Amino acid sequence: MASLSAGGKAFCMVYAALGLPASLALVAALRHYLLPLLSRPSAWVATRWQLTPSRAALLQATGLGLLVAGTFVLLPALVLWGLRGNCNLLEAIYFCFGSLSTIGLGELLPGHGHGLHPVLYHLGQFALLGYLLLGLLAMLLAVKTFSELPQVHAMVKFFGSSGPLNAEDQDGILGQDELALSTLPPSAAAPEQALAC
Repeated sequence: MASLSAGGKAFCMVYAALGLPASLALVAALRHYLLPLLSRPSAWVATRWQLTPSRAALLQATGLGLLVAGTFVLLPALVLWGLRGNCNLLEAIYFCFGSLSTIGLGELLPGHGHGLHPVLYHLGQFALLGYLLLGLLAMLLAVKTFSELPQVHAMVKFFGSSGPLNAEDQDGILGQDELALSTLPPSAAAPEQALAC
């Protein structure tokens, strides 16, 4: 679907300019309040089994990752595969993962409800919208949990910049003479060159 009229295009731009930051703020606030709630079971297991904090964090991230993968990728893919006879299980998993990770390329879309009552079709569309919003929140929670792991911090530190910069790294890409020439108009910088069309 695409807007064809100028008014529709303007509305879409205003809606995106206001709606995207508002939805990101909502998702960030929900993540802020849900993450401590979801960490309680792993904290109980960590104290019960006397795990170190890094192992407890790894247990929490693994549990949340498996829960998100099962609840928001595998289970909906099985439902989609069962409802649509013309797609296989891999396509259904690909649709769910691509939609929730926001890398969906648009080549797979939920089809029109052939043979469905229009009310059921529209309810399905609202259910899909709710699934995408909740699933995106769940993916954000899982990614945030994994990004806070000590192992991930160690990997980022290992592959990130380490130590002080040497003299070669501190030099600019352009020298002073090259920088001075780049600020002159093309005709003053290279009078011997002819313009080519």
